[in-house]
Amino acid sequence: PQNAKLIIFGATGGIRDFRKGFELLQSALNYLKILMKNDDINLIIFGGNNKDFYSKIDFKIHYFSEVNDDRILQKLYSAADVMIVPSKLETFGQTALESLACGTPVVAFKNTGVSDIVQHKENGYLAEYMNEKDLANGIEWILKNSNQNVLSINSRKRAENYFSENVILKKYQNLYNKISIKK
Repeated sequence: PQNAKLIIFGATGGIRDFRKGFELLQSALNYLKILMKNDDINLIIFGGNNKDFYSKIDFKIHYFSEVNDDRILQKLYSAADVMIVPSKLETFGQTALESLACGTPVVAFKNTGVSDIVQHKENGYLAEYMNEKDLANGIEWILKNSNQNVLSINSRKRAENYFSENVILKKYQNLYNKISIKK
């Protein structure tokens, strides 16, 4: 829908894998429903789970099972206003980086690997660890932020400046050279 605010969540086995924090997302969405009661909010979910699991969420859901096509993923991320990564344990956060690369800000918890990718209130929001209310506050902050375009630009810049192929290649070359010199 063109006028709805779109939240995206995606993780392979996201509901079954307790580390992905789906129950924290459910609680945060319940708080968000109270915070933004008059707003039209839809949820995009992808990741290979049975859509019947999402019946406890009181938002319209656009469900996609496993998405293995990068172009479709890009369209999903780009359509969304915010990506939620409610992981309890996350070493890096590939979906968060993919989202930023598409210009979509991310809400996640501090103290996870996603905090290496997301800069608080610059390209997303880092909520207090395991705090569903703060996760909801972060979602609300992004959805109501008048500088949403700046958040999108910052998201894309972060992905390009720190995680692009050329940047990572250069880091590997520097590491290789450093190790070679020590031998």
